[in-house]
Amino acid sequence: MIVVAFDTKLISFAIGLCGMALAALAQPADLVLHHGKIITESSATQAQAMAARGGKIVAIGSNKTVDALIGPATRVLDLHGRLAVPGFIEGHGHFTELGAARTMLDLRSAKSWDEIVAMVGAAAQKAKPGTWVLGTGFIKRNGIAFPSQMCADFRCTIA
Repeated sequence: MIVVAFDTKLISFAIGLCGMALAALAQPADLVLHHGKIITESSATQAQAMAARGGKIVAIGSNKTVDALIGPATRVLDLHGRLAVPGFIEGHGHFTELGAARTMLDLRSAKSWDEIVAMVGAAAQKAKPGTWVLGTGFIKRNGIAFPSQMCADFRCTIA
């Protein structure tokens, strides 16, 4: 005879978790994308549909599986076979330029031309002789105009 002992608290906890997961899936989705090609970072294969609730993906799978989460208030988008890559956020960083900008004088906080000149002057005082002081982030805004006379006074280029 084999006697198996179970921890009833652990079993109750596991059953509770399963119940919560099923209840979450039973709630209608806010958004359903179906009849498409759904690709995510974590899936090596394509799915046909995706459901989201509260801004989070709650299901990815076949049209039949995901369509079960459509409720009366669900926004449903038919992709007509088109591709969707949910969760993909393209930050569009030009990494070499971003790295180079980190080595330059940051002029984004400047509120006047005089402030820019002061910032460049302070950086020039700290720089080794013969070293260029490069700046980035100056945008013609807030009424700050680039004085064209400055290029006559200093060796500079307006890009």
